[in-house]
Amino acid sequence: MKKSTPNSTTNTTKSQCKHSTPVDPRLPKYVFEERYDLFTLKQNPCSEVYIIEIARKLIHWAKTNEDALKISQFCTLMDLYPQDLRRWRERCPEMEIAYRAALQIIGDRREVGGLKKKLDPGMISTTMPHYDQDWKDLAEWRSKLTKDEQEGKGNVTIVMEKFPNSDLVPEKKSE
Repeated sequence: MKKSTPNSTTNTTKSQCKHSTPVDPRLPKYVFEERYDLFTLKQNPCSEVYIIEIARKLIHWAKTNEDALKISQFCTLMDLYPQDLRRWRERCPEMEIAYRAALQIIGDRREVGGLKKKLDPGMISTTMPHYDQDWKDLAEWRSKLTKDEQEGKGNVTIVMEKFPNSDLVPEKKSE
């Protein structure tokens, strides 16, 4: 495990992962997190180094695996409990950055697959707001338009009464 010291003179960048429990400043500083082992069904400790390595693997997997269409596939491949990944994203900025990058890579793959009809365009268009901010903004805009129409701010129907006959416009002959 990696031992971090406050006056480190190494050239490595210091991680911003948050500790899961308060640490006594007099003790050596080890950053621990937990991971739910899907084989033993027990919580196991894991280090900050382990979490950052999982983050690197996530980006590599998203870039190199053409079948990578959902983050949950990575969790299954790595035997990760999805809640652990979610918690690590909150506590470790490196994991959050890797997660967002992987979502963007996967979203691009899904969108291009839908455009080229390699993937079902209907399914892709409904789920793309999870992967791309532009798609999310478009979905919210459409939702607002629908809401405005339901509140009466949308289309207005005008009913006009029948015009009386005049000398300029002769009466229509019925057939």
